[in-house]
Amino acid sequence: MKVAADLSAVFAPIAALLVAQFGLVPAVRILYLSAFLIMTAKVYLLWRFSKETTTGEQRKAQVRGVSLWTSLKGYRGVLGLILHSKGTLFSLAVSAIVAAVTLVTGTFWQVAINTRLGVPDALLPYFPMVRSLLSMVFFFSLIPYLTGGKNLKRPTQLGFLVYLAGQLLLLAIPVPGGAATTQTYLLLGVCLLLDAFGSGILFMLAESLVALHVDRDERSRVMAIQRTVVMLAASPFGWFSGWLSGIDRSWPFWLTSALLALGLAISTWLWATTHEHDETDS
Repeated sequence: MKVAADLSAVFAPIAALLVAQFGLVPAVRILYLSAFLIMTAKVYLLWRFSKETTTGEQRKAQVRGVSLWTSLKGYRGVLGLILHSKGTLFSLAVSAIVAAVTLVTGTFWQVAINTRLGVPDALLPYFPMVRSLLSMVFFFSLIPYLTGGKNLKRPTQLGFLVYLAGQLLLLAIPVPGGAATTQTYLLLGVCLLLDAFGSGILFMLAESLVALHVDRDERSRVMAIQRTVVMLAASPFGWFSGWLSGIDRSWPFWLTSALLALGLAISTWLWATTHEHDETDS
């Protein structure tokens, strides 16, 4: 899934070419039509070729004949499992921080380099493409080497630290008097390198920590609640960062830096081992 998401960024320059060729409104219409066709194909392929997992079949058997309201009442006990599991709360916090930082950087990174650092509009789509390609390189080389052991604490700390360094470097880049200079592009290249590694390893580790800490018997419901909580926790940061960006284009990245520093502190002082059910297996 991570590789597929990164590959999708390769097509980002197509949007810029369409806008340049046809104008904004026709280009957006073309993109919406393309999205409709691609999503329809995805739905069909999933329906035609995917199969339910063993755990999913068991869950379907358990709720067969059970009303929706009765099923929803069962989530009360699942909330208790989450609240009483230090590991689950820890993985939830890490996932929420990573999601919030991803939301802010994905929305405001290009805005900042365009309006603050003088990068022209035509070059903006190429930055996420380069970041995604670098992330894929790390994903198949350095990241597996760092995360191959049983102890994930140090890789998590390293991910937060490197990602934080990328955000701070972006803030430290001198603002040119007009258009971006060669120095600006070189420093932005280092930012992309740091962001690609930090975001790549944290994305994978956030998913891994959730899987390690989730209760096996209530996997689907626990993960459903976790996904919902993460989305609810990350959503306000889009609005808040927009407000900050209206004051100063650099302020959203002071926010992401603070979030990443918080993630580093949590992974250092509040680290939790795997879920209690997994201890006997290790």
